[in-house]
Amino acid sequence: MTADPALDLVFDRHPSAGTRLTRRRARYPFVLTRAFRLDEHHPDVLTAIVQSASGAILGEDVLAQAVTVGPGASAHVTTPAAMTANRTVGGAVARETVTLRVAAGGLLEWLPAPRILLPGSALDQEVAATVDPDGIAVLADGFSVHDPEAAGRPFRFYAARLTVRRPDGRVLFDERQRLDGPPNRFGGAAGLTAHGALTVLAPSGEGGHGALAAALEAAVAGLPVHAGAGALPRGAGVALRIAAADGGAMRTAVTAAWAAARTALTGASPSRRRF
Repeated sequence: MTADPALDLVFDRHPSAGTRLTRRRARYPFVLTRAFRLDEHHPDVLTAIVQSASGAILGEDVLAQAVTVGPGASAHVTTPAAMTANRTVGGAVARETVTLRVAAGGLLEWLPAPRILLPGSALDQEVAATVDPDGIAVLADGFSVHDPEAAGRPFRFYAARLTVRRPDGRVLFDERQRLDGPPNRFGGAAGLTAHGALTVLAPSGEGGHGALAAALEAAVAGLPVHAGAGALPRGAGVALRIAAADGGAMRTAVTAAWAAARTALTGASPSRRRF
């Protein structure tokens, strides 16, 4: 992970003012104007909507981001739209690295829109999350495959890694995936060209995470997606895997599952968002 991320956000809790954005550093291509309080039932959750000046992941981009949530603070970080991963040449690979930290009593919802893999694109993503045993992190991840000319042209390469640790350095799990085009082999005859996950890292109750997994599956049961939830290693939480025909359907499912997770973990549903 780079020591100089292009986006570096820190959320801390003030004794009387609640969660505040105490560090806001953003340089090209990331743009962040301010944070908002959008949740009627969770007024302390501060929402940051991160935009991209380029609107795409280009060629040999190396994009680094970092978000830290301090003790008792609550943050929701999202994007207004999906970013495309454009064609790379000469064997180049675009890279995204994300460092997330959640302290005791903190809540982080990291919900970027899925990436869109265009023909010839090559993208390597890495997320490293350090979450206190008494913290909560809800992480979205995903991509869809798209050829503007509908000619079946493949993306070249996609890799993703999610590593979750405790503050003492103990690794709870380290998940990796790597995919190579073409998209007509991806998803088989069902045409499932959008894939993603919602990973919920949270303390477990007396009955474990079974109720949380059931709530996530119930939230997407009526949607046009294939999905299933299961427990993560070492009691870390629950992951919901989603496959859909397009990115819109997948993002709808991720949003529904996120709302179910918020309700299950806090007792109240989030307010509806328009972006």
